[in-house]
Amino acid sequence: MEKMNELIVEILYNLSNELARPTNWPWIIISYVIGSIPFGFLKGKIIKGPDYDIRKDREGSGSMGSANGNRLLGKRAGTQIKMADISKGIVVILIAYILIYFNFINRWGLVLVGSACVLGHCFPIFLWLAFSGKGASTTMGVLIMTNPISAIAGYATREVVIKATKKSSYGTILGVIVALATSIALYATNYLRIEYLAILGILTMIIILTHIPNMIRIIKGKENKIDTT
Repeated sequence: MEKMNELIVEILYNLSNELARPTNWPWIIISYVIGSIPFGFLKGKIIKGPDYDIRKDREGSGSMGSANGNRLLGKRAGTQIKMADISKGIVVILIAYILIYFNFINRWGLVLVGSACVLGHCFPIFLWLAFSGKGASTTMGVLIMTNPISAIAGYATREVVIKATKKSSYGTILGVIVALATSIALYATNYLRIEYLAILGILTMIIILTHIPNMIRIIKGKENKIDTT
């Protein structure tokens, strides 16, 4: 427990230092804007017309993410939304690595940039900061580029659970917990940098918070199912 507390203090100390650096903020804002691109929202309008808002469809979960897209727009559209949302995380981290190479930011700055991208997906500037996504696919994109072993462990868990339960939220919540546990194990054995553990810790908190409505529906036995056939 003492080591865990020291780890948390170290992470918070480094992140607070990076937040205080004015030179990091342009990249944080750019990452947030990239994360804000509402692919699911736009796909709904392409398929069902300009007046359609996937978030307001009563048959859905209120999200513009791939699981809701799969449910309301079809499996092909859901897959396209997932790939587009994953690409946001990949692109942002690729940009961050270039910035690190040229000494514009350091790896703690990368933590802020990646987190900003996922927050942009959840609360996009283009949709007036309204809660619109839950961050799972964009988180996957970030993890693919920073922590691929944990990404594989989390994604495999998610897919198995969704296949068994037909409930996306079950798989996402358990998947991110498995990914975080994998990262802790990798860090403890010196196979993972502390910055990459930190970013997954932040993204895990974001995903759990965005899934609170799902957890309430799970408790009530009213959680929506998706077609996995």
